[in-house]
Amino acid sequence: MSTQGPLPAPAERAMEIVLEVSDLEASARFYRDTLGMPEIERWTDRPAIWVKAATGTYLGLCKPEAGGPGIGLFDSRGGAHIHLAFLVPQGQLEAIEGRLRAGGYALTGRSEFSPQKRSIYVNDPDGNVIEFADWTVSWEGLPVER
Repeated sequence: MSTQGPLPAPAERAMEIVLEVSDLEASARFYRDTLGMPEIERWTDRPAIWVKAATGTYLGLCKPEAGGPGIGLFDSRGGAHIHLAFLVPQGQLEAIEGRLRAGGYALTGRSEFSPQKRSIYVNDPDGNVIEFADWTVSWEGLPVER
């Protein structure tokens, strides 16, 4: 556990995360409708949408044919993420769980690394593990940067 301030990070925040999805509309229902991440842009030339995951952080939801050689930026395409975590406002885990249940999504687990690090987990429509974390202490043992 560190007694210093946070180590300097090479970036200010995650700006963009891209997930490859099999069913764009099912993913839109999960991220946009159930979780409330506003849809920011929908591409008309390729099957992809962008939602606002957090202040200044966007989540791209793209079908496989939206990326790759000659299509995606520098031949990129979304990947199969094992785990993606979102920091939620303090005290909001139960509200997030309620939204998930109301949308027909069951939790796949819970963790409490300590009383200051509580999380819930759900699988998105493509089986990606999505974590919602209500943490007040970071992995560095310091107050969570908000």
